[in-house]
Amino acid sequence: MSFGTIRRVVMAALILPSVVMAFEATFLLRLYYAEYRKLEIGKHHAYLVFAAAKIASQTMPAEARATILYLEDPSPPNRQALQQARTALDEEIRAFPKLTTDYLADHPANVPDLGRMQTAIDAMLRQRRAVDTSRLSAANIDGVFKSASQAYLHIVNDVRSDIDDISLLEDLHLLMSLLDINEAGLELAFYGALLFAGESLTTEQTTALERASVMHKAGPAQLLRSIDNPRVRALIEFDRSSEGRWLDDAITSINRSAASPATTSVQTWDSIQDARTELWQQTISGLIADIRQHGDELADRARRQLMVLSGIVATLTILTTAIILLAMKGMMLIGQIRRERESMILELRDAAQTDLLTGLYNRRGFQSAASALLHQASANHDWVSAVLFDLDHFKQVNDTYGHDAGDVVLRAVATIARTNFRPFDLLVRHGGEEFLALLPGSSTEEAVTVAEKVRQAIESAEMKLPDGTTLRVTSSFGCAGMSAPAHQDLLTELLKRADLALYAAKSSGRNCVVVDAETASNTESPDIKTA
Repeated sequence: MSFGTIRRVVMAALILPSVVMAFEATFLLRLYYAEYRKLEIGKHHAYLVFAAAKIASQTMPAEARATILYLEDPSPPNRQALQQARTALDEEIRAFPKLTTDYLADHPANVPDLGRMQTAIDAMLRQRRAVDTSRLSAANIDGVFKSASQAYLHIVNDVRSDIDDISLLEDLHLLMSLLDINEAGLELAFYGALLFAGESLTTEQTTALERASVMHKAGPAQLLRSIDNPRVRALIEFDRSSEGRWLDDAITSINRSAASPATTSVQTWDSIQDARTELWQQTISGLIADIRQHGDELADRARRQLMVLSGIVATLTILTTAIILLAMKGMMLIGQIRRERESMILELRDAAQTDLLTGLYNRRGFQSAASALLHQASANHDWVSAVLFDLDHFKQVNDTYGHDAGDVVLRAVATIARTNFRPFDLLVRHGGEEFLALLPGSSTEEAVTVAEKVRQAIESAEMKLPDGTTLRVTSSFGCAGMSAPAHQDLLTELLKRADLALYAAKSSGRNCVVVDAETASNTESPDIKTA
């Protein structure tokens, strides 16, 4: 098969599956991203509705009640309670624009009526200043706060048409119904108390009372649609209780204009209305908390969806990159095989002659290089010296710190040897922790000098392990030197003598340089330590 055919087969085998995978991946990514966006949008809806509803039905009314109490009794505790209510409302108002920004990012065309909200907030701030300067009475408070609450509820209505999450939409419909019914109940409680106290209502108050009565009458029918909700069930049970029936009868008497202090007890009316109001406030608060929880759940699901989406993108990126790299590698290999076959063979041959750990020659590479070196020395009648050295107690390093630490030490010793021997000296990892150097054109004295230099460098070197531990090791050296024509098998004889010298160095306490006795007898140096 020709190289061109091989190239086409490799390209087809790699690229065709990747094209199919790319189409499948695109479809899968679109599905997951659509689901992720849906969850993100639902989360933004839930958080926006929660914040607006909480401000309208809880935080804003809380400041209204605290303001009324303060105006009726401006004592320090009431002043402190008012300040706390204002602080809570201000924090929620400041956080609200961020939620509207998130909403507008999803629905840029559906801008809620933020102007109405800001106008209501400005009116509330002016009213605060009037309260602080004692220019208002408690009777003038409800209107501004009610207007501000309605502005936030209006935003909820604006958002409601964009919500796709069925569960969130059901909770929101229920919340709006409860808020309307509760507002009617509060107005009935207020105006009813006035009637039962014998006071007359203005035309405007009478109209508000009639509107509240209609809403109150329609309320139970609306609640029955959500009877499976345990919170709603508690409201229905209250309406069916003796207190609820008494309250219904009292409202009927109001509608018939038959309510009077003689027929109805104001204390009983206020007591039952207070119980009903507390129950409804708890129910509304719980439902608002459910909306917030629903938003949290959507946020968690969106985060999980994003993690899945990120995982898919990362996996597809890795796979696509791998395919591209494989295709490029395949083409490069084919081209390299075609263009540089001989060069590859030479590189493989060199790799077979090198010790992978230290980068020095291995025994196979050493034999070839040493043969050429000794042949040249023999032709020139030069001296050749051998330095054989190994690490002292190296087994303890492996046993104590592990073989990875031993590898670190061996690499460090190889680096020290390369640095301190001459560039043209032949270095080889002779086996395990044993190293050998052939020094062409070097007398024994010169070899001993170099060996001592290497020994001191190894002894003083600090070898840092991956875990941060620092080791020091020592080494023992055996040296031998010969004139090239002095022996027929020069390499074998040199190694034999150097090995004997190394053995002597080990026997004499290690961490020293020893030259074999026969070589030393041919030298004139009295400082050489002999075997």
